[in-house]
Amino acid sequence: MFLISWTILVSLSALLFFTIQPMIAKLLLPSFGGGASVWIVSLLFFQVVLFLGYGYSYLLSHVRPLRIQSWIHLAVLLFTFFWIPVHPIFETRVGVHLHHSPTKELVRLLVTSLFGPVLILAATGPILQYWWSRLHTTPGAYRFYALSNIASLLGLLLYPLLIERTLTLHTQFTLWSLLYLLFVSVFILTLMTCVRFQGAENTRNRKYSPLQLQKKFIAWILLPAVGTAILMSITRVITTDIAPAPLLWVLPLALYLGTFSIAFSRERFHLSTGMRISYTTFLLLLPCSLMQTLQTSTWQELFIALGSLFSFCSLLHGELSRSKPEKEYLPLFYLCIALGGSLGGSFAAIGSPLLLSTTLELFLLLLIIVFVFFQSLRVHAPSRLIRTALSLTLCTGLFLTTVLAWSNHFTTVQLLSSSRNFYGELLVKEKALPEGRTLRTLFHGSMEHGAQLISNKREREPFPTSYYSPMSGIGLLFEHFDRRFPRSRRGSSREEKLPTTPPLKVIAIGMGVGAVSSYLHSGDILRYYEINPAVVDIAREYFSYLSSSPGEEQVMVSDGRLGLEQALRNRGPLHADILILDAFNSDSIPTHLLTAEAFALYRKHIQADGVIAVLYDSDYSNLLPILQGHARANDLMLFDVYSQQDSSNGIREVSWAMISSRTQLLEDENFKDTRTTLPEDPVIWTDEFSPTWAAIDWR
Repeated sequence: MFLISWTILVSLSALLFFTIQPMIAKLLLPSFGGGASVWIVSLLFFQVVLFLGYGYSYLLSHVRPLRIQSWIHLAVLLFTFFWIPVHPIFETRVGVHLHHSPTKELVRLLVTSLFGPVLILAATGPILQYWWSRLHTTPGAYRFYALSNIASLLGLLLYPLLIERTLTLHTQFTLWSLLYLLFVSVFILTLMTCVRFQGAENTRNRKYSPLQLQKKFIAWILLPAVGTAILMSITRVITTDIAPAPLLWVLPLALYLGTFSIAFSRERFHLSTGMRISYTTFLLLLPCSLMQTLQTSTWQELFIALGSLFSFCSLLHGELSRSKPEKEYLPLFYLCIALGGSLGGSFAAIGSPLLLSTTLELFLLLLIIVFVFFQSLRVHAPSRLIRTALSLTLCTGLFLTTVLAWSNHFTTVQLLSSSRNFYGELLVKEKALPEGRTLRTLFHGSMEHGAQLISNKREREPFPTSYYSPMSGIGLLFEHFDRRFPRSRRGSSREEKLPTTPPLKVIAIGMGVGAVSSYLHSGDILRYYEINPAVVDIAREYFSYLSSSPGEEQVMVSDGRLGLEQALRNRGPLHADILILDAFNSDSIPTHLLTAEAFALYRKHIQADGVIAVLYDSDYSNLLPILQGHARANDLMLFDVYSQQDSSNGIREVSWAMISSRTQLLEDENFKDTRTTLPEDPVIWTDEFSPTWAAIDWR
């Protein structure tokens, strides 16, 4: 009876604890801009809850006898019913200015929505393992830890592979609440059994000297701290460049938990020759991948990132497993692991964006991995030949990687500005071009988010380049509305304009460097929606598109969808002629801007024959089927406009999708030669159902 109920509780608590994480983060994503930091901060919240749960179990373990512990825990279990059913209070979108403190708002919503239940779930494993060690002389406590990790893995993988694909968010939360009630019911029955249990408590345990315990404390805290920091840093890289999607959230976390299971079931796994070769290999590959010195596909980039995570965490958790204590110290051991995880998570999610203006933390963590690796080679020495070969290979590779990074950074580009906040890393760089010109570019993560040509000659009208050149889809669209570039005739005064045309109203979701402004004429109105205030500051300080435009520009620091919803409530439709959607998170458009509800909102804000222009180019995602699905659902035509690269002028190869009922577009000569064959399998995303994994281009 004990074994069955213990197994059910340990498994169910881990399953519920880890399925709620991607579930709640996906619901939060639209209200906080759809970026990678939503998942990173959510991970930190659950790491802190894990620490608090382990702290509660540690304090509870000091209460004597076990009968009193049972009654205390029963009271806490019943108290968590205040959060049941879990019904996220942010289901109505947050309409406040989250850019002031999005991290605090995100944590506040998590606490008020599910803190009590997840705290109990986090505490269940260590409490039951400790009670087992006190009530039984047979070993088995650490087996429950391995079982917990297996159930955690199952819960994580179930979400993107089954739950997300088949259930709406409302159904997901309802089912989760019902399973939590089942968990509490089984726990109460188990507690009643414990209260009646009359067996003698087993108290024979090994005691450590103060010095031994002090050394173990350091290992118990630092090793999981580094592991958690690596998990969050690599997850940030993956979800920033590919997609902030549940599948790419849970894969790193599943591998991270898998290394715990392996480490505590096979203590010498991390000491095998094959694993030591993998440490060396990924310590060389990962820096090259981060610096983009390798030409890799999506699959290869993902393999390098996830392989590095698995290898490094196997090393860290393997060393942690070898230092695990006797069962008397179980609550303290788990408390230290959770404390280390919270500290590492705090550094990766909060500390590094505040302390470092660029994403250097992963490189610093790699140096720690190198130290742990060499320490492992010294203490658990393999043959001298293998040790020497691995050491020489690693040292030579790290030296060459450092030289390559140094040369790339200082010989090809000049860094003008670097900054970080909740929404990611922003870099402004300059690169020399022929004829004495330079190309000034804004990068978000690894991807270009706009550029401007800077020349020695004083330019009245900065040439729109990058994704917004006159030859691109957006340039041709503005020409269709008689907004050609340049605005003034060559050699004429500033006041001598092209023929007068009716004022144009434009909405741009995503500001970049403000290149859209280069197409405005006097009397035109352009309303930018940009969620990241740092992007607005950079566009004004380092680029001149905004200052040189004769049109009226309204810059709204807000998520595009939330801003449009607020505008609809406060002042009604904006009646725009063009709505531009270019709100990338590094290289992926936030999912909440591509749902049926979002497109219904866009249609309310544009004229009957207005145009929705979407910059859908991505190295990692194929978004055209989703756009086609929404176009068909709204009885609109869709065609995409492809333009080629011109590196001498900083012009990127780019594809724009035009969605409209405007028949004049079909008759425009500029678009006749640019339309391409569209896919035959349209897809429709909704707020409740948007399986983003299917849109990832794995080539």
